[in-house]
Amino acid sequence: MGIDVAARLVEATLGSVATRDAGIDLLNTRAGHAAEVPAGNAIANARSLARMYAATIGAVDGARLVSAETVSRATQPRTDGLSHPSPLHVLPVTHRFAHGYELSRPVSPMLGEGSFGHLGTGGRLAFAHPESGLAVAYSCTDMTGTDTVGPDRRWLPWLAALHETLG
Repeated sequence: MGIDVAARLVEATLGSVATRDAGIDLLNTRAGHAAEVPAGNAIANARSLARMYAATIGAVDGARLVSAETVSRATQPRTDGLSHPSPLHVLPVTHRFAHGYELSRPVSPMLGEGSFGHLGTGGRLAFAHPESGLAVAYSCTDMTGTDTVGPDRRWLPWLAALHETLG
């Protein structure tokens, strides 16, 4: 792929991927659930994640987590046009971020433009779509990996149903 695997940045990146893949088995255990892994093992069920995202775009049980102004910023792309630093620009996945949230992209289409949320390891997905007023979450029972070049095939039926329902 034209990557100098001896370069420090590449070596660190490849090492973290190998560690993450080996660590996925750990995260499927009770000890893995108890571990405190920054940005790596938030554990929740789909209902709780959907309620959290719902509270970002409206009140849930009288509580709203962020203002409408913050939601507006959470849906404005901040990384479009940026690429991985060379030589990592050859990696197939690009991320789209606003202020603190991922935005829709081919691997994580959510409900399209205006959606914001986060894709998690193993096929988890949670997001809000302010225009439709929907907050959605999908969770699965283990940390099985997914494709990196398109949406998780498990999402396709229910995302299609949501799009059809919204018209």
